[in-house]
Amino acid sequence: MVNLDDTPARVRLDRALDDLAVTFHGMAARPDETQCVCHWGSAEELALLKVPDREPEDPHW
Repeated sequence: MVNLDDTPARVRLDRALDDLAVTFHGMAARPDETQCVCHWGSAEELALLKVPDREPEDPHW
């Protein structure tokens, strides 16, 4: 069985996500940012996006 964590595609994805983390390090949603709950999630999720240097923990983000 193939370990999906070791595939070339997974390695490239992990590297790309690391690069994004470096690029957007410390960024957060604007304090006045709003969203449509039916498309983007709850007010609690948006509040988490407004905290600088916080990385999402939920894999569904």
